[in-house]
Amino acid sequence: MSRRPNDNERGAVLLTTLLVMSLMATVAVEMLDDVRFGVRRTANMQAAAQADAYTLAAQDFARSYLEAQLKTVTPEQMSQYLKTRPQTVLPFEGGGMTLRLVDRGACISLGALGGSAGRRQFRRLLTALGIDIQSAANLTSVAADWIDTDSQALPGGAEDYVYLALDPPYRTANTAMQSITELRALQGFDEAIYQAVRPFVCPWPDGQASQINVNALGPDQAPVLAALLGDNTLPQARALLQNAGAPYTAQSFAAAPEVQGIDLNDADINALSYATNFIGIEARIVYQSVQRVVTMDFDITNGSPKLLMRRLGAESGYVFAPKRDEDAQ
Repeated sequence: MSRRPNDNERGAVLLTTLLVMSLMATVAVEMLDDVRFGVRRTANMQAAAQADAYTLAAQDFARSYLEAQLKTVTPEQMSQYLKTRPQTVLPFEGGGMTLRLVDRGACISLGALGGSAGRRQFRRLLTALGIDIQSAANLTSVAADWIDTDSQALPGGAEDYVYLALDPPYRTANTAMQSITELRALQGFDEAIYQAVRPFVCPWPDGQASQINVNALGPDQAPVLAALLGDNTLPQARALLQNAGAPYTAQSFAAAPEVQGIDLNDADINALSYATNFIGIEARIVYQSVQRVVTMDFDITNGSPKLLMRRLGAESGYVFAPKRDEDAQ
């Protein structure tokens, strides 16, 4: 004859059952969380992969677009068109792509800092931006030391021994800058100076001289022109760009009243051009929750687009100087 469990035993069984059920519920919740996060992670990875595919497609589209445009317009007409910094929006399922075209002949080359002309233009750009002459000279030396291959600092410059004393320590690049953001790593380039310089420089390859398209410049880009015309020429540069009517030619530019008071022997006239030679295309892709930015710089000197540089990331996007009230008039 079986024994009936007493109350204590029944209570123990009940507690054990409740404990097991609680553990099973906890395990089930954890499993559901893992599944939920796994599904979300997979969806995010798929969206990122699709956005990356659109980013690659943007390069092919940009090249095809430029090839088609160059068959129908002259370089001079292209300069006037790019002066408006046109944008094209291409929608697609789940997002869209915004393309912006700019004339890349409107910035001082950081790749030219290895030469005296490149350093002179960079120093003049800094002074045109309001930096005092001595600080501008020192910052120019620092930038030149960053890309040169020797360990001998220029006057006011900085080589490895300066950066190795920092925390964390690092060395100079000893090669051309691959991104404008490298300026942030240079001695003396604080955030204010970086943001001031950023709209007016391009990280062109090593040895690539500045080739400034006068007809691509607006009054807000007068510091670039002043960097070529000489010291203390910002007012004349701004007047030249504000008073521009028909596109300049070499002859009409030299005959402009604003140029007459400038010592052209001190100017880098050979760095001026009057038609578009370099075009940049910025593509901003949005797909679901993923965003991508890619910039592509093309050389169109020979009539067909040749890709010079391609950069990814939000910091690669083109930045322009804020317009002054008097420039807008």
